[in-house]
Amino acid sequence: MPWKAGRIQQDYCLKRNWIIVHQYVEAKSGTSAEHRYEYRKLYAGLSTMDYDLVVVKSQDRLMRSDLEWNLFIRELLKTGKRLFFYID
Repeated sequence: MPWKAGRIQQDYCLKRNWIIVHQYVEAKSGTSAEHRYEYRKLYAGLSTMDYDLVVVKSQDRLMRSDLEWNLFIRELLKTGKRLFFYID
């Protein structure tokens, strides 16, 4: 359930005194970014949003396509953002 995953991330961030700027939670799974509206907002926000860290449970929760994963990492590096994976 999306809300459960979001709650776990909130708890994880709060324990580290990280400020949550925005949460991007998909309502359903997808294999490409084309129909993942929340992912597309996250990707667009890499260059416009005022945050420095993207927190995600695992790579496959963020992106399943190797090509789109590489594009995401390139944009992440270009904008100086960091990526943090957590284990619940």
